[in-house]
Amino acid sequence: MTDVAPDVARPQIDDGDDDDLAHYARNDELLRARKQGRAVKALCGTLFHPHTDPSRLPVCVVCQELAAAWLR
Repeated sequence: MTDVAPDVARPQIDDGDDDDLAHYARNDELLRARKQGRAVKALCGTLFHPHTDPSRLPVCVVCQELAAAWLR
């Protein structure tokens, strides 16, 4: 059996910092980015710097929808 990715249109990658939203990203990439102090690419394609406490920020709607689609 093969895994099938959800059929979700991806927005264009934004290479600006989007530090006013909490984004979803792969855990291994988040850990590496925090350790190295660099940006990571979110599920929505935005490059962002991980926050120490992302719970204080509103969640990116696109990231939230993409994460939900992967969990189905």
